Amino acid sequence: MRVYPFGCVVGEIFRAVYFEEFPANNWSARQVYLREVEMCDVYIGLFGLDYGYEDEEGISPTEREFDVATECCKTRLVFIKRLSGCVRHEKEKRLIRKAEQTLIRKTFFSFEELRGTVYAALINYLAEKEYIRMLPFDAAFCQGATVEDIDPEKVDQFVGVALAQRGFPLERGTDMETVLFVAEREDF
Repeated sequence: MRVYPFGCVVGEIFRAVYFEEFPANNWSARQVYLREVEMCDVYIGLFGLDYGYEDEEGISPTEREFDVATECCKTRLVFIKRLSGCVRHEKEKRLIRKAEQTLIRKTFFSFEELRGTVYAALINYLAEKEYIRMLPFDAAFCQGATVEDIDPEKVDQFVGVALAQRGFPLERGTDMETVLFVAEREDF
């Protein structure tokens, strides 16, 4: 799993990619940073006061990265620096509006606040992807599971054991939907 371009904030789960750490090579800077965005799982955009360097088309690397992350359907987490008494570059304002049209973004004032909001967003990402569970295994829902995924023979075996050992109120051979309903209500 790769995170681009912010530092590792959730232990060793995420690996940050810093453009500045790449060795000298024959690739253009643009090829490298856009390839990294294409390969990442999570794109983290930090938007601030300045728009930054503009290429021959007048577009910054940050905006190009955001656009590639969008085109590649990457999870995009955008954090916008809150400013007091400063005027944000017009193109940076436009980039922020572009992001706000497609996703929920968070603002931050200090590095400590940014670290906390990035951490919370990454934990949320891990939970949504079911890389981590917030509940014990037997209390968590299996997303996308249907009744057809349940083995009727296993349910019937459960009824036999629950009847013999715990006085389950149904007999073996009871239809599966009824067993599941009663098992949930009776907390078996």
